[in-house]
Amino acid sequence: MTGLGGVELATTDAFKATKISILGSGADLTDYTVVDKFESSIATMKPTVRQRRLTLVLAAVLLITTGILAPFGAIQLQRIDGFIPAIESAITISDFFTAVLLFSQAKIVGSRGLLLLASGYLFSALMVFAHLLTFPKHD
Repeated sequence: MTGLGGVELATTDAFKATKISILGSGADLTDYTVVDKFESSIATMKPTVRQRRLTLVLAAVLLITTGILAPFGAIQLQRIDGFIPAIESAITISDFFTAVLLFSQAKIVGSRGLLLLASGYLFSALMVFAHLLTFPKHD
């Protein structure tokens, strides 16, 4: 395909690469490839400076909140027998679904890091489920 000013553009794939050749100028630029900066997955994108700052602010808020609440850790609240099984059921289900989504994304992207993260979520889901089975039935 010939563009404006005698510039020839040959696109091999919509998101992969475009080769540029300047016609009639004596310079052959077909050896150079312009890579489109399209990211196919959010897992492969680099965080922006704003996102890094937000992460540091949230981590600081969490650390400060933990420090404020730590002295109250010795106070025992009212016992609710179904609380831990209910929470662990929710954790097991959410960890399992997260692992399935990460396994599928790891296969699409081909990332070993995502595969390792998905394995961690699957391990967590299985361990929480095993802990859930240790709670006796109350009549």
